[in-house]
Amino acid sequence: MNLISKYEEPRRETIIEEDPLCRCTKNIRTMKQKTEDWRNECVKYRALIRRRKFPNYFSSQFCKIFKTRI
Repeated sequence: MNLISKYEEPRRETIIEEDPLCRCTKNIRTMKQKTEDWRNECVKYRALIRRRKFPNYFSSQFCKIFKTRI
């Protein structure tokens, strides 16, 4: 089950600035938008870590192998 696919990307409002001397367009994001993106990334990865089942020390694969060899 891919948990990242369940995550919805937040809408990004960017300012598009066109330079008359250059053909390229620049997407300028404010500091507020950048911090919101960072916060959303942290929330996304925290949720993924919480949902992931990590083995405890005594139920780890190493302990299972060790118990079978004794």
